[in-house]
Amino acid sequence: MNKEDAVDELRRYSGNQFDPKVVEVFIKLLEENPEIFKQSGEQKNA
Repeated sequence: MNKEDAVDELRRYSGNQFDPKVVEVFIKLLEENPEIFKQSGEQKNA
């Protein structure tokens, strides 16, 4: 899953499956530190 799809999924289920406050903080963290998502994907494929 790419970053955009992950963010869409988080926003889609914010308030239902995910805590909306946590979702917004997590998305802000990803936007400010895009290398986090890249590193996570690289570890899965390693």
